[in-house]
Amino acid sequence: MATDVQEPSAISYQGLEIPDEMLRAPERSLSQGVDSLVLENGLRVFILEDHTFPVATIRFSVPMGRFREHHELAGLAEITVETMMRGTEELSYGQFHRRLERLGASLSFQCGSRMASGSATLLSEDLETGMRSVSDLLMRPALRREDMARVLDEARASVEANAENVFGVAGDNLSRILCRRPELSHVTTAETLDRITHRQMFNFYQQFCRPEGSVMAVVGDVDAEEVRRIAREMFAEWDNPKSPLLRADFPTPPDLPGDTLVQSMPGRMQAAVMLGAPGPGYTSEDYVAFSVMNRILGSGIGSRLGHSVRDEQGLAYVVGSYLSAMEEKGRFGTYLSTRADYAPRALSSVVAQLDRISTEPVDAMELRLAQSCEVGRHAVSSASYGGIAGYLVRTASRGLPMDNDIIRLRTVVGLTTDDILEVAETYLDREGFFVSIAGGVEENLQLEGAQQ
Repeated sequence: MATDVQEPSAISYQGLEIPDEMLRAPERSLSQGVDSLVLENGLRVFILEDHTFPVATIRFSVPMGRFREHHELAGLAEITVETMMRGTEELSYGQFHRRLERLGASLSFQCGSRMASGSATLLSEDLETGMRSVSDLLMRPALRREDMARVLDEARASVEANAENVFGVAGDNLSRILCRRPELSHVTTAETLDRITHRQMFNFYQQFCRPEGSVMAVVGDVDAEEVRRIAREMFAEWDNPKSPLLRADFPTPPDLPGDTLVQSMPGRMQAAVMLGAPGPGYTSEDYVAFSVMNRILGSGIGSRLGHSVRDEQGLAYVVGSYLSAMEEKGRFGTYLSTRADYAPRALSSVVAQLDRISTEPVDAMELRLAQSCEVGRHAVSSASYGGIAGYLVRTASRGLPMDNDIIRLRTVVGLTTDDILEVAETYLDREGFFVSIAGGVEENLQLEGAQQ
């Protein structure tokens, strides 16, 4: 049963011990022992041999993210990526995917903000077939009109479903108010989808699905020399277009203080409450400290938001926070789902936690726990070929040093409670909060503890 918002309470760490060895950054990077190859067309290939298991993982990324599409054609990148997955001129949709499925493997390919990324894990003896599937996907997609029409129909159905979902509506509205010009927010709508033509999809593919800026990693029970041979054989003829590779255009945040947008969805018993603000990019000197602060606040198990807003006060079914970062800019956000009439109190409770972490030093044990979680995540990543390959592709595509995992962890374990307080003070400014609420609420909803 929800109660009035109370003074934020602290989790008790009495009796908890975290040995110093759990806060020791590893000496070995996930990239240690990696061979690399750069083809003349610019494609970068990273290879790591490990013969523990008879499997291999292929990970790859190409510069086809949604922030490279024109804002009036929001959804174009995803439409292109999905249509590419529909086969080649020689292979139908079913034939293209059955080639790997009969080997107990599959190929994935998804669109992100900067890049589109894909992967396949398969028996190492089938590596050449897997590489052929990736080559066909990137270099020889059919991009048939009828396939694009089906993908567009699915995208329109997704937009319609999103418009009935409280989180979907709140999230889209938050993206709009966090953009200096809302029309540049890259929110996919029925109108933007209706503008997309087959020619525009084909042009987007030709311009951005290119070896320049693309990265591939092959990890597992492989022979490095054999992987080099396959890469040269299958990707050397992949050409770059004459046009330069355009940077991903991350929406510029507003100059003005925060804003609040409430959208009533009659008949809904629930509401989604989302709060956002500009955050650091992954090249910022604040990025690591902010990430650890965010783990303490709302992205880790036993986080402050989960403890206070959900467990203690019963104001949310689900609650958390996140940092979505690109090179120079990022976006911080909190989210929660609650009963519609609890929305004002739930928002006030979140804001109280933001105030607390930006005005009071975190508990020393609280920080040690977050630091040990970061070190532990590195150990988990090193335990799978997919985790290692994903790290190699992500790091290389961001232009970071390949041993950035060790550089980052050394920074993490060196953080102090003052560092966490400083970065929270810098970014968690109440006047800069942007709030989006959608669900069974009135549009003139009175909000306590947040600007209106």
